[in-house]
Amino acid sequence: MPAPTDPKEHEMWLLRQSASHIGQIAHNKGVPCSEQQKKDISIALTGLKQSDETKEKRSKALKGRVLTPEHKEKIRLASIKRWEKK
Repeated sequence: MPAPTDPKEHEMWLLRQSASHIGQIAHNKGVPCSEQQKKDISIALTGLKQSDETKEKRSKALKGRVLTPEHKEKIRLASIKRWEKK
């Protein structure tokens, strides 16, 4: 059924459609991205700047965080691997 063109009917139609899909799993859940898709996403997101509000939210969320020594070691090793690839 195509969407109605009348704005009020269209709004009601959208609400019904939304309600009818609650709880359904996305058609592409669990499907890995192809290398081309990964490349396209990377290009699209490269150079995007975060807003000051977003930076503040991220900063607030990470403050007071306690890392275990094992976690710190994993982070250190991952960083070394990343630098070795370059």
